[in-house]
Amino acid sequence: MKRLLIGLILVLGACFPTAPVDPGGASLRIESQMTYNSIIFTAGTLEAKDVKLEVYGIPPRVNDAKCREVVAHLECNLGAIPANKRFVLPASGAALTARATFKRDSTSYTLIAP
Repeated sequence: MKRLLIGLILVLGACFPTAPVDPGGASLRIESQMTYNSIIFTAGTLEAKDVKLEVYGIPPRVNDAKCREVVAHLECNLGAIPANKRFVLPASGAALTARATFKRDSTSYTLIAP
């Protein structure tokens, strides 16, 4: 019975698609300071194109013209971030999380920062 259950888990796990691995090594993280947080997207060794950042929190607050409120989160259209460069977005709010989507050539990538 135990072997059957493990086999079923392995078979079902193989059916789910996996996200593509970014060849440029982009990263997304949230750094906490005393009175604010910084959401940092780093492009890695290759240019990141069509970068979009979603910020969630209670409530998420930023002061950047690239960002707009959409229902219960913020969306920021950053455009292209050159190789080895980063975008830093000061933010405030409780329980902040962020999601970045971007493209390299014709492949889309997604990063999530808790």
